[in-house]
Amino acid sequence: MDHFLNEDSRRTFSSVAFGFGIASLASSILLAIFPYAGLAFGCFAIVFSFISKGYYYKRDTKALIGMIFGIVGVVISVCIIVAVLAFSFSVASSELTSILPEVDSVLGDLYMEQFGFMPSDLFKYIFSLGGIINV
Repeated sequence: MDHFLNEDSRRTFSSVAFGFGIASLASSILLAIFPYAGLAFGCFAIVFSFISKGYYYKRDTKALIGMIFGIVGVVISVCIIVAVLAFSFSVASSELTSILPEVDSVLGDLYMEQFGFMPSDLFKYIFSLGGIINV
């Protein structure tokens, strides 16, 4: 089927493929800059890399790097999400509230000077969003 494409069509396809390769690489760079949105940027990097392959063209080096970093970013993001969910469901509120005074005694002065709140306030705020601790 390649013989049906004239030279202009081939140049157009290769420039579009090159553009998606750059988009894949840019998405993987954004994945490193914004790790909290790693799952979304990683998926974008993988999809753009597959789109950049085109019909008969080899995958561009930028697209290949973007795909590799995208896959690594998705795996790391999923591992972080699973670890956070496992921790939040495994820690009982009584266990967490029993260690908070110890954390305040060790890090309380530093946090109060730098941020204006105690570490226990931060823990209570984070875990109250998930409904684990009733503040």
